[in-house]
Amino acid sequence: MDQTYVVNVDALEDFGHLDYARAHAAKFKHRLFFEKASDWSNENEYRWVLFDYDGNLPPKFSFKSSLKGIVFGADCDEIMIQKVVKASLKLHPQYQQLRWRNCAPWFNFERTKWV
Repeated sequence: MDQTYVVNVDALEDFGHLDYARAHAAKFKHRLFFEKASDWSNENEYRWVLFDYDGNLPPKFSFKSSLKGIVFGADCDEIMIQKVVKASLKLHPQYQQLRWRNCAPWFNFERTKWV
């Protein structure tokens, strides 16, 4: 069995959900975020990496040229947006922010100044 896709319930109970998820993502980051089955080689594919920032840094990994865009959450404050933009500007990603309109999620295409 491939441990990348298996949840170790004993470890989950010992460490707690958030710490276990972070440790698992850090250990299996390359398989989870960068591998693609050859069956899907002709398909466009997107990988979403979501972090709820609580003061702890997410697991670090080298994404080389695979980063195409960054989507900020609806509650992401301007200070955090500016920090992320400043840190990633050399990679030339597309920036968007999620907004809620009429109880539905929308991407904010109106914002033109990110730095």
